[in-house]
Amino acid sequence: MRGAMIQGAVEGVALKDLTAAIELANLLEGDEARTARIAAVRAFVTNTGADGARTAIEAAVDDPAMRSGIVMQAVAGSSAIGFHDQAAFIDEFMRDDPLLIHAADRVAAEWAHDDPPAAIAWMEQYHDRDGFDGCIDSVTIAWMQHDLESASAWLGTLESGAARDAGVAQLIEHVMDIDPISAVEWSATISNPEVRVRFLNESAQAVQRYANAPNALKDLIESLPLSDDERAAVVEKSRQ
Repeated sequence: MRGAMIQGAVEGVALKDLTAAIELANLLEGDEARTARIAAVRAFVTNTGADGARTAIEAAVDDPAMRSGIVMQAVAGSSAIGFHDQAAFIDEFMRDDPLLIHAADRVAAEWAHDDPPAAIAWMEQYHDRDGFDGCIDSVTIAWMQHDLESASAWLGTLESGAARDAGVAQLIEHVMDIDPISAVEWSATISNPEVRVRFLNESAQAVQRYANAPNALKDLIESLPLSDDERAAVVEKSRQ
């Protein structure tokens, strides 16, 4: 009961006085205290924006976990801080943190609704981090909702590999029922053989459902850079 009362009071106090809110949070112990401190900073940042976030982060200079927690949970995704500033906080305070990519994913996915090229340009510096493929996934979804044509053009510029495959998979899912022929064409560009076959089969079945011409799928498959075995397998699967 005491813990719940303190947790409930922390955010209200932080709106006016972060130091007092942190002191109140410190009356708790362990994870409860840390959660309350992050909640206090989040409330404080809502009122004070990037300047408030920097004040809170610098106050946690001797607590790397707290500093990362502030960036992850109070800065990333905050409506009070612009995307460029959110990205700058991640670059400055989380560059060596294994959780960096999770923060980057959150920021890039939101940023892509507003300015996809800027989000991607920033995110690219972390292409060698574990989880980067998931960031491509998130950005592709957001960009497709914003501008499908531009998102498709961008995917076409990516080098073959897991990150591109992740983005292309999202594009295929998005267009399969509205443009199944494009879905088949994109499926043929996936580098991972197992994933390529799966999406070829799914999109080929969509062509069979929606195509007017009886030989539409066969003609399409023959035009794609697939092996003879892949072509035969896709056509056979589509008949099932």
